[in-house]
Amino acid sequence: MTGIRQAKTALREAEAQARALVAAARLELGREILKAREQDVPQKDIAAELGLTREQVRRIAAAASGSPAES
Repeated sequence: MTGIRQAKTALREAEAQARALVAAARLELGREILKAREQDVPQKDIAAELGLTREQVRRIAAAASGSPAES
């Protein structure tokens, strides 16, 4: 059973790492959306480029706007 416990632990760690990677990528996408909006790119154009709804784009950008910028 030790092998099963080790595999389960490895799976949990991999899932945590994957969540962290996705969160970081989503944050970077949000920052890029904010940059594009500062350059007056219409939200509808960003949504079309990403294949998302305008509401999804707004939420991603909103999440990034409240986060500290990386140095």
